[in-house]
Amino acid sequence: VSIIAALCIVATTLFAVSYTNNTYHKLAEEYTEKAEKALDAGYYELAEEYAAEAKKNAALSEEFIAMMMAKTAAEESIEAAKARIDYASKQGADPESRQMKSALSYLNQAESDFSDENYESAKTNADRVMAVLSDDYLAELAAKKAAEDAKVNAAAALERAKAAIDAAEEAGMDDTYPVYNAAQEAYTSALKNFEDENYADSIEDSEKVVDLLTPPEKIAEMVESAKQEAAEAVERAREALERAEASGADKSRDPYKTALEDYQKAVDELNEGKYKAAKDDAQKVLDALDDDYFDVLDAKTAAEEAIGKAKARLDEVAANGMSEDDPLYQDAKDYYDQAVQDFADGAYADAKDNAEQVIALLADVKDGKSEDVSDEVPVDKEETGKTDESETDGTDTGKEGETGEPVTEDVADTGKTDSESTEGSESADENAARAAARDAIAKAKAAIAAAEKAGLSPNSDLYHKVNNDYEKAVKAYGNGEYGPAKDYADSVVAALTDEALAEARKQAEAAEAIAAARERIVAANAAGLDTSYEPYKEAIAYYREAQKAFAEGDWDAAIENAGKVKDLLSDEAIDNLLNESDEDSARSSAEGKLAAARERLDYAENAGVPATDSTYKAALAYYDRALSEFENGYYDDSIGDSEQVLQLLSDDFINNFLARGEAEKAIAAAKERIDYADSINAARDFPIAYNAAKAYYAQALNDYNAELYEKAVADANKAIDALSEIHEMIPLPKFYIVRPWAETKDCFWNISGRPYVYNNPWLWENLYEANKDNIPERDNPNLILPGMKMEIPSITGEYRDGVYSPDVEYETFRANR
Repeated sequence: VSIIAALCIVATTLFAVSYTNNTYHKLAEEYTEKAEKALDAGYYELAEEYAAEAKKNAALSEEFIAMMMAKTAAEESIEAAKARIDYASKQGADPESRQMKSALSYLNQAESDFSDENYESAKTNADRVMAVLSDDYLAELAAKKAAEDAKVNAAAALERAKAAIDAAEEAGMDDTYPVYNAAQEAYTSALKNFEDENYADSIEDSEKVVDLLTPPEKIAEMVESAKQEAAEAVERAREALERAEASGADKSRDPYKTALEDYQKAVDELNEGKYKAAKDDAQKVLDALDDDYFDVLDAKTAAEEAIGKAKARLDEVAANGMSEDDPLYQDAKDYYDQAVQDFADGAYADAKDNAEQVIALLADVKDGKSEDVSDEVPVDKEETGKTDESETDGTDTGKEGETGEPVTEDVADTGKTDSESTEGSESADENAARAAARDAIAKAKAAIAAAEKAGLSPNSDLYHKVNNDYEKAVKAYGNGEYGPAKDYADSVVAALTDEALAEARKQAEAAEAIAAARERIVAANAAGLDTSYEPYKEAIAYYREAQKAFAEGDWDAAIENAGKVKDLLSDEAIDNLLNESDEDSARSSAEGKLAAARERLDYAENAGVPATDSTYKAALAYYDRALSEFENGYYDDSIGDSEQVLQLLSDDFINNFLARGEAEKAIAAAKERIDYADSINAARDFPIAYNAAKAYYAQALNDYNAELYEKAVADANKAIDALSEIHEMIPLPKFYIVRPWAETKDCFWNISGRPYVYNNPWLWENLYEANKDNIPERDNPNLILPGMKMEIPSITGEYRDGVYSPDVEYETFRANR
């Protein structure tokens, strides 16, 4: 009996193990089998020896199994600790934080213990990781990460907004564009909200910047408009410079010099796409070369011409013998000096008046005396003191110095007659040359007067040439250079042929026609016409053709093209164009706005905005009214109502509607996933993932209520992602029905070692303590009966329910689940 009892104990111990592949276990089975056979054969002593050997090997097997169980438990705990640390890292845990440093330290110690086969210590340290990185700590990390994600998203949105502003500036936008100012204001607000950690508001402001500046057609339209304005300003600046040049502007002095530099800058800026700068610099040219400037230029030219004539007249009368001491000469000289001073001071009108006083004072001077003669041609002056009769008989008794100025020394003072004097006398050849020069100059002057009377215009090249040659003739004569004087004078007469005069008149007519054409263009521009009007555009083209023809000397073509400008831009034509333009422009604008409103309604409908939406209904009502107004010719009213449609169904409204729809879908999907998690009791089986998902879902709802729809989508998706790996778990059994020993070898040890119980036979005492009141002998754990309903208490908080069924596939119990 004692042997049989011993064998039962050995067998109970032996078959409690779950690791059947170790050597000790196999030996114990073999000795047990031998003991049973010896017992059956009646060899009790041998059976006892075999039983003792079986007990010995069973004990060794138990030690091996215990070690392997501890190793497995340690491995599982270490893996769980690693997973916990990895999750914390992904949630943004600071590696230098107390929790992370402690967790990493425990993990390192656990891995070191495991390497040393100190499995219990390894498991203990690994479990400490789980305690340090608790569920509450991880939930706090998840919330913090959500806030950090919001900051990152806000920073990214700021970068997109800054990129949109940079692109707009690169395209030529600046603070002259209202949309640019609105974008800058929104960007400033976004920066302020970011600094104040109001990340949702910062994102909203940044997205407003992008909405304002990113539609390509909007930017293109604005930049094209700026380009057109800049190009027109540069063209007006070029015309102003050409006009100044034609008016005799000094290119080496301001304001022309600076204006030319500003014009060149404007051209470069226009080519570089810097339209605002180009327009500003072109405007500088127009400001510098304004009407006052051209008035000054005209006054300066007139003053120069008057002073030149005054100087020529002074030189002429002096050359003819008028004394510088003559009061009339002194008066004229005073007027001349004042004219020169006025010119130097920029008082051109005064300079012209004083120069003309010189001409007026000396108008009746001839042969150095005041006579009732208007001829200004240089004549010889005699200083012999003869009467007028002797002066008019043609005898030349005067003498001149080397400079050609009359010699004031009286003949009586020398005691010699002119014919006797050899000092300062003139040869017959010189007298003849002088007379010839004088006659030639007289003829030149007469020819110029006749030409002017015949219509020679001061604007012609011929006029400037003959007057220039005439002045040179007078100057040469005054210097005693009679040959060159005659040549210059002869060139005047030779130049003033009938053909040349006809050509000059044509040139002047062409110049006047171009000037008149320019005035019509200026008038049209002042009235508001530009190149968007076809007649104005044609007029500009004809004007340029006229300028080109004038430069090439084709006066007829210049006159013809300039005339076309005048016809196209007459006062009546301008009025008609403006009237037609106003009507056409209003109709065209209304038609465009109406089309845009219809397109916006269609866009809203395609975007899913329901016809019952209050905003859509209001927009549709405005559209219907705008259409009726357009058909009845009330274009301004139609434009106003069409704009109401565009405002109501703005990009912000539709984008907001679409974003709201996406947010609703994402939140619904997250809710569906959470409902599924609730249905499988994920809060019990996957608490970390479940709590994180609930936090993200709550944040998504807050985002939606705050109309932060994009953020709501992101947070809802995070909630879905957090629950991506959950699955339905079958609860571990709470009860076990004991089966016969022969079938299952049921005992507390074996049952405790089964995966769906504790997966560890050493935990059998938990079963015993929970069920000792229900076994036959309360103090004897070795005796349990088939059919007994054994309770399996929860030892780590694991959820258990129902009675064990061999038909159900349970998950393996883990202490750290």
